[in-house]
Amino acid sequence: VRLSLELLMSHAILAYAEDMHAGSVRPQWKTGADPLTEAEQLAVLTQATAAADSGAYLASLAPQTPEYTALKASYKQYQALAANGGWPAFSVGKTIKPGMSDARVASMRQILTLTGDLPATTPPAEPGETYQGALVDAAKHFQERHGIEADGVLGSTTQQALAVPVAKRIEQMAMTLERMRWMPRDLGDRTLFLTMRHGISEVESKTHRVGRRLANVLDTERGV
Repeated sequence: VRLSLELLMSHAILAYAEDMHAGSVRPQWKTGADPLTEAEQLAVLTQATAAADSGAYLASLAPQTPEYTALKASYKQYQALAANGGWPAFSVGKTIKPGMSDARVASMRQILTLTGDLPATTPPAEPGETYQGALVDAAKHFQERHGIEADGVLGSTTQQALAVPVAKRIEQMAMTLERMRWMPRDLGDRTLFLTMRHGISEVESKTHRVGRRLANVLDTERGV
């Protein structure tokens, strides 16, 4: 029985290590990480057994980039939001500009508060609240996070982003975490990230960020 348990534990450790190393779903094209070699598998089992804190060792097998760590934290945050009922539905309609009044401002305020774009210390809403001040700043922050021009104008693209339910956001985050596990661990000083839905590219370095819009081009061979 003990031997069977040890074999099951070893299999589970290796399966987890493989998932963290190259993802649990293999992409259709060649990418950064190859499957673990037999020597690497043996090293994982040896280090997991010898580690004073095996849980901490296993956690270290996941990508350690700031982007992965931040997204994982957001993933847990959104799971908690979902467990508490998520956020209210937002109806896509006419454009809302700063200074305008609209019945949807109330639901927008709730969404932006739950997502952290609107600080919790913001004064409570008043009846017939106008879209202005802190709400506009929060909307700009929301737009920037979603690769939308941060002008504070709630056009079709921004409204569609607000209308996405929390369950869909969790699904998107899970997919992105998986894609991050496909990538090489060392991305160098300059990395190009593409948000294909909005055609956004960002070039990141250790000291600055530069962004510009690119046309979306579907690569049918690679499926992206």
